[in-house]
Amino acid sequence: MKSKKAILMPEMLKILLAVACIIALLYLAVSLYGLTTKKTKIEQSRATLDEIKGKIDSLAENKSVSMVVTSPNGWFIVSFTSVAQSRPKLCQDNCICICEDWDVDGCNSGGLCKNLDKPVYLGDKKYIKIDKVFDLEINKSSAGISLRRAA
Repeated sequence: MKSKKAILMPEMLKILLAVACIIALLYLAVSLYGLTTKKTKIEQSRATLDEIKGKIDSLAENKSVSMVVTSPNGWFIVSFTSVAQSRPKLCQDNCICICEDWDVDGCNSGGLCKNLDKPVYLGDKKYIKIDKVFDLEINKSSAGISLRRAA
């Protein structure tokens, strides 16, 4: 007759191996979820940025229009002018960006930018945070383009 230790050792090994596999699968699932969430945020920012740029391009001078901004939640609308000391790599001159953070590093590491022919001003703010659904007012003049969050 086998001792109890001889019977328990193979079973314990199977249990440890199963636990290790479950932990590995959970890690993989969390990693894949993170990748798809990040990809979705980039796609959302691309769609929002394309819509803003389309409104700006179709807007006549000295006119204004508003649009609803819904996503990506927690990101920032930021603008950089041609005279800015530092700009994201994606900006050649005047540009508008939607970034994970409101500074140049945030736009370089996770963000999208569109170049424009006129400077974009955000009023007295450095950025507009996308934290909920809101109306964005776009005004175009000879001096440039102004964006502001509607009250």
